[in-house]
Amino acid sequence: MSLTSYVDTTLGVSKYENGAGTSTSTIASMLSAGRNIVMVNMDSGTYPGTPVLRIAAMDPTKNVMTDWVSTESNGKLSQNFTALTMQVRVCVAGLLESNCNQYGSNYLPTGLLHKYGISSNMEFGLLTGSYDSPQLGGVLRDAIGKFGDELNSDGTFKAGGTADTIDRLRINKPSSSYDTSTSGSGNWGNPVATMYYEGLRYLAGKSGPKFITGTTSIDTSTLGLPKITSWTNPYNGRAWCTKPFVTVISEALTSYDSQMPGSPWASPTATI
Repeated sequence: MSLTSYVDTTLGVSKYENGAGTSTSTIASMLSAGRNIVMVNMDSGTYPGTPVLRIAAMDPTKNVMTDWVSTESNGKLSQNFTALTMQVRVCVAGLLESNCNQYGSNYLPTGLLHKYGISSNMEFGLLTGSYDSPQLGGVLRDAIGKFGDELNSDGTFKAGGTADTIDRLRINKPSSSYDTSTSGSGNWGNPVATMYYEGLRYLAGKSGPKFITGTTSIDTSTLGLPKITSWTNPYNGRAWCTKPFVTVISEALTSYDSQMPGSPWASPTATI
């Protein structure tokens, strides 16, 4: 049986060959003609965003996938391509996954924060990089506390908590040009060391951040990210023997860590 027998022949897909798509065919017919099908997951670009799946068929003798998906301006993603609004259903009655929890008459999925922050005694906080200062330091987004305190009675997340903040992180200005400056889109830079350093200072009971102390307009105004600049010692009211842990979530490559104490490229006076 051919591959096309498994493909929905009623779904149209735009052709991309040396330019914007100008005609539409079915996925099945494109596969039969030897075309490659390329699918790209996007969103509308504004919070919370509408998930969109863009689909194109390309002639592998003329194009490669990067012709379509690698342009910084995303110009090739906006011209006559099939776009499907994505809808994901979870915790459906009769098809409940093992991590579904009931809130009133509805079921919602749960994750590690629920598992360890509600069912056990672990508490969580969140520190991330800043779009306004993407090459230096980090910002405390959520002070260490009980994860259950950021859940509404219906299981949804309260604004300003760890889960809500993570959900707001995205590529800012996805149609902007490649920009490594601190006044651009704020996407470029991964100063893990200085973010980790700020995390250690927070756990050590310091009163506020060392690096990012000014206005963060992209963070707060554009993306609605919380920003805590007046820190409370996380050990206040907690046993002194409470073990601290820092979980680092990052891509493989770090950058712009020259401002760390002890760095041969800079001489900051900050100490733990």
